[in-house]
Amino acid sequence: MNRLTSKFSKFSQQLFGTFVFTSGGRILQLLLAALLSRSLGVQGYGLYIVIYAVAQVCQQPTSLGLPISSLKIITQHRNDNQISHLRGFLLFSKLTILGSSLVITIFLYLVCDLFDCSTLKKVDFFHFWSVLLGLSMLQLVKRQFSTLELTPEGSFWEVVFPFIVLNILVVSTNPESTNSVFALLSISLSSSVVISLLRLRSMFASVHPPAKLQFAPRVWLKQSLPFLLSFGARDMMNRVDVLILAPIAGLTQVGLYSAAFKMVYLISFPQNILNSVVSPLISKAHASGDELRLSKLIKAMFIVTVITIFPLSLALLVFSSTVIDTFYGANFQEASAILETLILAQLIAAFIAPIVVALNMTGYEKPIAKYNLIALAALTLFATILGYNYQADGVAWSRILAFGILSYLVTKLFFSQSKRSTT
Repeated sequence: MNRLTSKFSKFSQQLFGTFVFTSGGRILQLLLAALLSRSLGVQGYGLYIVIYAVAQVCQQPTSLGLPISSLKIITQHRNDNQISHLRGFLLFSKLTILGSSLVITIFLYLVCDLFDCSTLKKVDFFHFWSVLLGLSMLQLVKRQFSTLELTPEGSFWEVVFPFIVLNILVVSTNPESTNSVFALLSISLSSSVVISLLRLRSMFASVHPPAKLQFAPRVWLKQSLPFLLSFGARDMMNRVDVLILAPIAGLTQVGLYSAAFKMVYLISFPQNILNSVVSPLISKAHASGDELRLSKLIKAMFIVTVITIFPLSLALLVFSSTVIDTFYGANFQEASAILETLILAQLIAAFIAPIVVALNMTGYEKPIAKYNLIALAALTLFATILGYNYQADGVAWSRILAFGILSYLVTKLFFSQSKRSTT
């Protein structure tokens, strides 16, 4: 009984700590969006969002799925007492992201030179590379802190510290161009990366004894690539609408759409917190064959989703116009109708998220990757057609259609596997 109480207490502490830091990070990002929308204007804010979306889309190809696979790989090596391989993986994952971020940035700027793409070139090469490296490395750091049951600290370094620094820099300098904003963003992300990596190294050294490094890159990458496809498609679904909207409707529509999309974070962040805490626990329960604990964790995710999603969604629907005006000002008032449509899309995504997490952590990452790619293709098609005819409103409706398709595929797989395991 004491052991059970201790486990629950630890889980509660992890959940509460992650909630505090992640909610703080969301508030800081909303504050940043409010500052930049006023500093850059609707069009300038739209340009910043497009280039930042390119960096975010490149995050998964840069990390090659290593942040998510860390949850499984580190747990496996620890359970098998393969400390040499564990330490080798920690170094390999960081060097891989360092190298791939540079390669991808060089490729993007060469393509821009070849096809005379002026949008990305409005940000200096070094600033874009620093931002891409920082985003990718902090994603890795967060997951590796989770394997030490330090998810709150990982969240702090990913979404709190860099945005505290960035908000201070933005208020102090009042940047008037996207390049200036990216310069400040690279400083804030880089400082968080350096400090968090030193901290992570110290924590692993205190838990595991020194050991000679051993590497198994082919094995690690084989486990990581399905996550690259799955989470890469998921991240692309969160950005492709912006990248499609920019050329067919202009930067003003991108600015309005992105302002509304930012507010949807208020709905999704409690669930993102829960996913960060529960994912390693599901992986551990599956690895140890504890089906009862696995079932309880999945049910808990559904319960928390219902408790948090409905009240937040209802509040945003009722006060959408007031919320937009308060955060962004009168110039962004058109975004309130877009926000209402995006809330409906997010509700669909929220209720399949626990299923996706459970399947990803229990060996079904390949079909989930395929389903995400199908949903991404549907979103791209719908966003292009509806965006061309109805601009930002049409793109918002395309998310509802795409998430509906994904919901059907994922739910069908989940219930078919549940029936198979019971029989």
